[in-house]
Amino acid sequence: MKASVSVIVPLFNKIDYIDRCISSILGQSFTDFELIIIDDQSSDGSYEYLLQHRSAESFKLVRQPENQGVSATRNLGLTLAKSEYVAFLDADDYWHPDFLSTMHRIARMEDIDFLGCNYNYVKGDQQIPAFSLSKMKLISDYFSNAIRREIPFTSSSVLIKRAVIGELRFPDRLNHGEDQVFWASLVAHAQRSAVIPDSLAFYDTDVPGSLCKQYDPTRFPSYIVEMKPYRTRNLTFVLYSLKLLIRCYLYIFLSRDLKVKTKFKFGLDATKVFIDSVFSR
Repeated sequence: MKASVSVIVPLFNKIDYIDRCISSILGQSFTDFELIIIDDQSSDGSYEYLLQHRSAESFKLVRQPENQGVSATRNLGLTLAKSEYVAFLDADDYWHPDFLSTMHRIARMEDIDFLGCNYNYVKGDQQIPAFSLSKMKLISDYFSNAIRREIPFTSSSVLIKRAVIGELRFPDRLNHGEDQVFWASLVAHAQRSAVIPDSLAFYDTDVPGSLCKQYDPTRFPSYIVEMKPYRTRNLTFVLYSLKLLIRCYLYIFLSRDLKVKTKFKFGLDATKVFIDSVFSR
C-alpha cells in the first residue's frame, strides 16, 4: 500500500548528524510515510554507516554515481517519491515528533497544496524562531512575503502535494538560492499555499559548513533571473530584487573584510543581473 508522505533526505558528509536526523523521522507520531535517503557520494563514511547501523527496512537508500550537488540529489528523490505528499529534511536538521502529523492534518483539513511551518534556528542551547506569526497565513505572492520578513519556507519545514510539483525541480545549475527558486515556482503553481506558526523543524546553525555561516549577499542576485517566470505581480518582484541588490551593496561597503571591499565588481555584477531580470523580456 502506498504511503501518504515521501520523506526525502539528501545526504553528503554528515556522519555526525545523520543519526539525529533519521531518529527524528522514525520517531514521528505520524507513521504513514516512506523514507528515501539519497547519498551524494559522501566521503566521510556516512553512507557506510547507514549500511551497517540502520535497518534497510526503515528506508530506501540510494547512492548517486557521482557527486552532483544538493539540487540534483533532491530531484532524484522527487523522481523516486510515490506518495501523495512530499517532505524534505536536510541531514543536519531535525523535526519535532509531531511535524508530519500536524502538517499532514492541516494540509488535508485546509486543502493546502504547499504548506510551510515556522522553524527554529538552533545555536547551542538557544532556539530562536525564524519569524513571528499568530495564525496560519495564506501566501498568494511569494515575493511580497519575502520582502517583509524571513523567507517562510526552508527545505526542512515544508509539506508539498506531489501532484502540484509535477515536473518542477530544483534548478541544479545554481549553487545558491536554488531552494528559493523552487518555492517561488510552487507558490505560482499551487492553488493554495500557506505557512503556520508552529515551530516544528530545527535548523542547526552550529553545523560546520552550514549555509547560514556562508552568508554572502553578493551571491544572492545570481538567482533573480531564475525566479522571474514565477512572479505573480511585477511590482513585488522588482521590490524583492531591489532588496537583494541593496543587501549586496551594504555587504560590500560595511564589510570589515578588505578583500570584499576591493571586489566592487560584485556590486556591478549584481546591478547588471538586477537590470536584466527586471527589464528584459
